[in-house]
Amino acid sequence: MEAKRGSAEAAPAKFTVTAVDQDGGGICYYLVPDGKAAANLWDVDHIHLPKSSGPHILQFALDDKTSGKKLSLRGTDPFDCADDHPCPPPGGINSSQISLSGNPSGNIVTIKNLNSGSPVDIRYQLNYEAGGISYPCDPIIKNDGG
Repeated sequence: MEAKRGSAEAAPAKFTVTAVDQDGGGICYYLVPDGKAAANLWDVDHIHLPKSSGPHILQFALDDKTSGKKLSLRGTDPFDCADDHPCPPPGGINSSQISLSGNPSGNIVTIKNLNSGSPVDIRYQLNYEAGGISYPCDPIIKNDGG
């Protein structure tokens, strides 16, 4: 059976999260769609899932361009999110729309977004760390619902 675009069976929409050094020792992140599936969901500065487009698998891969920080996902809490919550979201997954898909590893995390029900903005945070220091990245997903 052929998987339709936007369905849970479709290949993930992949995004590259590029980390670069920032003055003062911080990190600046750039989220960039990687391929057509992700580009179709990208809207200026956030991921936008159209109304009635069903579930989506979203994959985030870190491209660490910092000067030797060696970032990786926090093993115990790689991804936080909350519906209609100010940034940053509280720890853990606080949205009925989101679940982790598979096991996050090193620099890749994959989530399933149901994109159902009422429209909602999901604040999420990718939890990267290096040398015991946390370097979170917190973009937004706009769900138009089902």
